[in-house]
Amino acid sequence: MKRLLVITVVLLVLSSACSYTPTLPSPFTSPTTQVLDGTVYPTGTTTMWLTTTVAGTLRVTLTSAEPGPVTLGLGLGALSGGRCETQMRVDAQPGPTPQITTAADAGTYCVEVSDLGSVTESGVNYSISVKFE
Repeated sequence: MKRLLVITVVLLVLSSACSYTPTLPSPFTSPTTQVLDGTVYPTGTTTMWLTTTVAGTLRVTLTSAEPGPVTLGLGLGALSGGRCETQMRVDAQPGPTPQITTAADAGTYCVEVSDLGSVTESGVNYSISVKFE
């Protein structure tokens, strides 16, 4: 009986770990800029979410990455099946010019930052500007 209980608990924990529902920030409803800060670690990817309620243009800019200099993977995608499905990806170095610009319908989008093989064990702290207009 004890063994059955342990197996049941393990299966419940494993099944709950397979589901992911992102917590979304307040939606973009008009022209605005949002700053997203985070840290990416070796071989890792960090995903951030945003929602638009109207159509417009998204401009994604990797504005800083420390310690640098470093090139990171920068992606933009959409929510699909509870996960980020990246539709655009570039190798980006920090700068003032948007690395990704695209038309966006109303919906939920994701921005991903990933290590391309140069991030050290302590990670890289980055800042991204997402402009919606």
